[in-house]
Amino acid sequence: MPGSQEIKKQVRERLSRKSGDSQLDLFIALPSDLPARDQQDLMERPFFSLSKNKRTTPIEYRVGENYISVTAPEKYGMATIWDADILIWAASQLTEARERGFKTSRFFRLSAYDLLNFIHRGTSGRDYERLKDAFRRLQSTSVETSIRQGKRKEHHQFSWLNE
Repeated sequence: MPGSQEIKKQVRERLSRKSGDSQLDLFIALPSDLPARDQQDLMERPFFSLSKNKRTTPIEYRVGENYISVTAPEKYGMATIWDADILIWAASQLTEARERGFKTSRFFRLSAYDLLNFIHRGTSGRDYERLKDAFRRLQSTSVETSIRQGKRKEHHQFSWLNE
């Protein structure tokens, strides 16, 4: 079984063989490249709505001293698990850029078309509207939680996107 570096090389070679393709050279992030630490914490807790329908009912989750409260305004509803694809894409881009030695930033400028293709969505006018809606939900969803900072637990509140 080839290692991570060999797989990356093979993928890049396949992508470079495409002639006449105007597709940008997107970063290639493989699941094995993402650190496994603390992934379990993210996956076992309800940060997103699982429904495709608008959800405004808060999610309240508590286990021992750990808690999560996810709220959203009536106007947009809560970020969904499908909206999380955008965050996964962004995280993979940052991780790959850092591994390539590029300077990273909190700010993103992206092509909506490239993002929609990467997350396997359509590119019709309706798909662009759905993407805008997803960005609105990610920005307006508020997550309040006790988070781990080493052995310390802290209260923290955030939205998935700032602007």
